[in-house]
Amino acid sequence: MTRIADIPDFDDMVAPKPDLDEVRAAYGRLTERFEAAGSDEERLRVIRDWDSLRKVVDTWMAMVQLAFAADTRDEAAKAEREERDRVAPKYTELAVAFKRMLLASPHRPALEAHFGHTAFALWEADGRTFDPSIEAELVEESKLCAEFAELHASAQIP
Repeated sequence: MTRIADIPDFDDMVAPKPDLDEVRAAYGRLTERFEAAGSDEERLRVIRDWDSLRKVVDTWMAMVQLAFAADTRDEAAKAEREERDRVAPKYTELAVAFKRMLLASPHRPALEAHFGHTAFALWEADGRTFDPSIEAELVEESKLCAEFAELHASAQIP
């Protein structure tokens, strides 16, 4: 059981910024490994490695958002959030392509037996709701959400 004293302060948490080119290359290697895998166990290892990569990217994105939300006037946090908003659709595109590969795999029944129907239903929803052609709109949506957060945070209540 985690004790309150064991939980680090937010300021002490570190989530390194992933390099898009390195993440793109890692997805390529994961795809190659999955396609070359000769057993369900090998395919499961690839998916576990993908999950680890996904967690690195998602943790950085979440930490950037939290730092911005904590102080919307912090210029460094705002700049980092703008960068995150710019690259987030690119990371989403990589993840969705990998999910689509899993969904189309002839090994799907074994994978679905391991991960459950819900994971595959969520991956299918992700595949239906993302297309690279909407990247600009996703960036604009993030920008508008950030502007709203800044307005909301700056409210002065007498």
